[in-house]
Amino acid sequence: THDIDVLLKFPSFYKFLRGYGHIFIHYNDKIQKAFKHTVNYFNIKIGKIADPYDSFDWLLDVNNQKINQKIIYWLSGGKTQFEGFFNISDPKVQTIMLLAKNRGYKTGLHPSYNTIDDKSMMESEMKKLCEVSKEKISDFRQHFLRFDIKNTGKIVDELRAKTDSSLGFRDRIGFRCGTGFPYRLYNFETEKAFNFFEIPLVVMDIAAMREADWNSSTWCEIITSFIERNKYTTQITFNFHNSFFDPALVDADLIKTWYIKTFNVET
Repeated sequence: THDIDVLLKFPSFYKFLRGYGHIFIHYNDKIQKAFKHTVNYFNIKIGKIADPYDSFDWLLDVNNQKINQKIIYWLSGGKTQFEGFFNISDPKVQTIMLLAKNRGYKTGLHPSYNTIDDKSMMESEMKKLCEVSKEKISDFRQHFLRFDIKNTGKIVDELRAKTDSSLGFRDRIGFRCGTGFPYRLYNFETEKAFNFFEIPLVVMDIAAMREADWNSSTWCEIITSFIERNKYTTQITFNFHNSFFDPALVDADLIKTWYIKTFNVET
């Protein structure tokens, strides 16, 4: 699966400048990463390299026969600082959606930050995504994996989703739900299970990188070892963002090579 939070790293000069603040607040090796950030920006502007977030062509080219379902989750709204980085009606979105559909992906909703207890907002975003994708939307995953146990499940159920995949760790990989298999969350108000299935999120790219302390080689080792230890009697749901493979922040070539090899992607 893939969460699409942003299409391009450098849609404007303002975003380029904000990138420095992000680096100096959140990352180690700040000077080195800031230098790479600068070099990448100007190389993109002169057409020497592509924007690092425009990774869809190879990211969506998953051919591994062990992958039984592929979903791409789209943000289609939101009113906080954590979203609104692209317009779901952008023609580029249509191009990516068509590419994903042709490669066997379903379209899912990535409800925005404040939808966890706001049914009208989540429903509005679902309808907007339906309009743009021309598909019925039945698979959800909350932005930032936010989930209010009292309200979010109830809202997702009332919107007649078939699956939700929001329950996973944000700072490590593993079985937060105690299982990798889909199951039905319990509605404590009605004292019976919801109709939708919760698909536990087991491996997320950024969570594994936090566990690896931003070492790309360690990241590859952690996930490879986890897959080897859990290759039988479970299901593993993966989440890779198009924006993760950023050469200013990670060893993008190493991680891309690992991704292609692991998921049998043909380039």
